[in-house]
Amino acid sequence: MDKRKEINKYRFADPQRTYNICCELLEQGKQSGNDYDIAYAYLYMGDAVFAMGNADEALKYLMMAEKVQKQNGFDEQRMTTYNIIGGIYSNMGDLQLSLDYYHAAMELARKYSNIELQAMIYNNVGVVFTYAGDYVNASEYFKKSYEFLNQENDGDNELSCSRLSLYLNICEGLQNKKCYAEEKAYLDEVMKTIDKDTLIPFERIRVSHVYGMLYYETGEYEKAFDMCMKVVALCENNMNDIDLFDDYWDIVKLLINMDKIEYTYGILEGLSNMAEKSDIDRKRIQVCRLRIQIYEKTGEKEKYAQQLRRYYQLRERINTERNNIIISAIDNRCRLEDERKNNRRLNEDNLKLMRESEVDELTGVYNRLAFRRRYDRMYRYALRNAHTYCMGIFDIDFFKVYNDSYGHIRGDKCLKQIAAILMHTSDGDFCVARYGGDEFVFMAYDVSEEKVRDFLHRLIENVKNAAIEFDSKPDGTDKVTISAGAVIQQHATEGTRLTDLLKQADKMLYEVKQAGKDDYKISELVYFTEK
Repeated sequence: MDKRKEINKYRFADPQRTYNICCELLEQGKQSGNDYDIAYAYLYMGDAVFAMGNADEALKYLMMAEKVQKQNGFDEQRMTTYNIIGGIYSNMGDLQLSLDYYHAAMELARKYSNIELQAMIYNNVGVVFTYAGDYVNASEYFKKSYEFLNQENDGDNELSCSRLSLYLNICEGLQNKKCYAEEKAYLDEVMKTIDKDTLIPFERIRVSHVYGMLYYETGEYEKAFDMCMKVVALCENNMNDIDLFDDYWDIVKLLINMDKIEYTYGILEGLSNMAEKSDIDRKRIQVCRLRIQIYEKTGEKEKYAQQLRRYYQLRERINTERNNIIISAIDNRCRLEDERKNNRRLNEDNLKLMRESEVDELTGVYNRLAFRRRYDRMYRYALRNAHTYCMGIFDIDFFKVYNDSYGHIRGDKCLKQIAAILMHTSDGDFCVARYGGDEFVFMAYDVSEEKVRDFLHRLIENVKNAAIEFDSKPDGTDKVTISAGAVIQQHATEGTRLTDLLKQADKMLYEVKQAGKDDYKISELVYFTEK
């Protein structure tokens, strides 16, 4: 079967399998020089990784997809990329940035008359307004989505299962407006057009969730409980899909309200794992609220107080982040509005710059800004879980001589090759970036010294095996090599700064350079001050 068809087949049913197929397609595309396959692979790798709960990694793949799409004019892929990125930012709570990406996706969907994608975008914007508590606007966008879907169906009564989620969102919009009779009639009519035997677990969970919520609101508690138990039965093997987080949350809430707390613990533990894996505080606080309600009902006072403290800590952190987002959104919005008035093309270029602000233009890996931002998030996670933390830095041996000998064009090509080797060798285990010039950095949490040594050994060997010519190299060898230094902190510690780790790693790099280069050295973090 064609790889792209396989990806579409398993996209909703099995994110891990989808990711694996994407990796195969990526390798196939690189070997054949097929940029369309490369962009397609990156696009759905991002989609699959997000479904498995890793938003940051997903955005990295999607940015890589967008870059290839932009370079080659793959606009019909790009509109899907923007739609997925909009969904990720919506889940992360950055609703303004989410709307910006949906706007970019809609412009392309209109340009290419993609009716179904326009319907999806209207639906997704409705979800954004639902998150914001604006049910009136949410309902209007769901209505637009419905109109576009009918236009696309063009009289065909068969409803594709892949579009079922769109209709279920419309039902939820009616439910938020308390139009229960209208929702029930609409939902029953939709389900008549579905072959229920073909539904995948993801869709069965979503359908049971919507019916469960509806039955509860209309006082049919026995039916509501039956729907909840269907979700509980299905969730055991489907707790890795972040898109189902809100559905599971609602089901736990219903079970608590119906005093069926004994059925909540398994699904609640799964929700907690999903929230931690996604590293999204909005989801952590949702889990916290459920635990507070449970412990209040069960009379577990100590656990109740503990969750209340966690709740207020999370609220304070979210409020700080939200204020930063608002300030950033206002700045971005003012800039975008000015540019739209002057030149639409200039606006599009600026949007591209905004999206690529975290990607090094030359090499395609993260830049210094992105690395610093990710350190803040990754180190917080390591601190919460008492994980080890690793920071490393490497550069190209005698790179100034290389540039002087071959010129900056060859120098840039060399940097690109080194960055590609770094990405391949790290294979997602380390966050990697170009820090400046010929310096690259990497970091990871919860890694052993053995794993770091293995990574650095393979990285150095892979650079050698690439056999990048360097005839004028001062040490008498004729191939490009690198030197690296790294530091491992056995337990993440409050107050540790990025500069603390980088200074120690840089000290190790300096010692390698003094000893002859083409090697690496690792130490434990020792706090020191500059003289």
